[in-house]
Amino acid sequence: MYITPTSYLHKNYSGYTTKNANYNTRAGLNIKANSCDTVSFTGVKVIDPKVLKNKFAIMLSQDRWAEKLDIKMPECEEEKEALIEFLTHRKALDGYTRLTNERGRILLHKNWLSHVKVKDPTNPYIKDSEEELAKRGNIEAVLNTLDKKIAVAKSKNIQAIKYFENLNKLEEEYTASKLLKNNELAKFWYQIKKNNINKDHKYSTQELLDIVQGKKAIEQTEEVQKIKPVTKKITRKDVINELGEKYEQFLRENISIYLQNFNEANIEGRRIINEYLEKYNVAFPGLKKQLIRTVEDNIRKYNFKVESLGEGQYYQLDERHIELVAGLKLIKNKKAELAKLQKTANKNKDDKKAQAAVTKAEKSLAKFQREWIKALKEGVEAEAANREMFTAKGKGDAYDYLMGKNKNVVTYKKIYALIKENKGKLPEEVWESLIS
Repeated sequence: MYITPTSYLHKNYSGYTTKNANYNTRAGLNIKANSCDTVSFTGVKVIDPKVLKNKFAIMLSQDRWAEKLDIKMPECEEEKEALIEFLTHRKALDGYTRLTNERGRILLHKNWLSHVKVKDPTNPYIKDSEEELAKRGNIEAVLNTLDKKIAVAKSKNIQAIKYFENLNKLEEEYTASKLLKNNELAKFWYQIKKNNINKDHKYSTQELLDIVQGKKAIEQTEEVQKIKPVTKKITRKDVINELGEKYEQFLRENISIYLQNFNEANIEGRRIINEYLEKYNVAFPGLKKQLIRTVEDNIRKYNFKVESLGEGQYYQLDERHIELVAGLKLIKNKKAELAKLQKTANKNKDDKKAQAAVTKAEKSLAKFQREWIKALKEGVEAEAANREMFTAKGKGDAYDYLMGKNKNVVTYKKIYALIKENKGKLPEEVWESLIS
């Protein structure tokens, strides 16, 4: 149940290291998303309602093929209209989505086995993966059946398929013409995750549609639900699927090919298995083996994606992450020091020495903030360059799976977008959020 650490990123890189001695202290990465990251269309020149609705449709559907959708409640009529339209078309393709995702999971096992039998024939997980595929019977026949079902589901919902094809084209057109910027997409997605009404993925697409249309109320908070009797009977399959989804989300959001913090995945794997055993082992005897296999399946999937990246010359970003965290600690200390000096100076306004100390501390803080912003900019641009290189090698999907939802990468990009919007600076409230 272990993620295999890889070394190709550490052995083959372009000498991307910091020259700033102020940021070389090692620390755990713990950047927080800023609290003022909101979306506004203020100042947008194009006010055509159709364009606005299309923009909302694109931003609302960024994870359109997930089996369980993340959404937030709309804040205006255009957003509500776009969300209802998106959910209506997506509901028609729920079956299509499940089938294509199932096909993808089978192919992942199949491709992993083909790869690892050549590259690592003694891998202890080969037997488990073969047994998992064997349960499905003749894999080629299963895939053939899935292909036929997918084709039928697609043919029965041509209108919905065309809706999403058109949405893809619109996204390309709007981003190319600057009607929609990447930072808008990132900021809106942050708002969806922050205000997600389906965090536990308990609502189906139809239920989400009913909630948005006011036909169904959002269920009470988890704290209130705890004192109420459970009305839905949970099955063994529900437990296994829920654990699998949560663990996969953990891997994608927390594990980084740059930091190589793979041991955290093993710790979390053991923790989540114990958590679910404590809750469900009495109801479902013999659950442990299935939970372990589910965690290991996710680890195999992750490892396969890592291995599929191959070797090459890429920017090394672990030190950049470390220096950014150390830089924030330094800025926090400088701000605390400045606050004390300001307090002293305010009590002694005629004390020129105290006033000079404040001025010096302000300049020092500003310098460290500029250096931190510069380091962030270099790190974000280097990560983008890595993504482009992987994409050029045909490995874009694997890279996006591994790093596309990584919390640190996503957060840095959002901060960078704000810096660009604010002419190279960050608002004071954002600094406060970062160092709190």
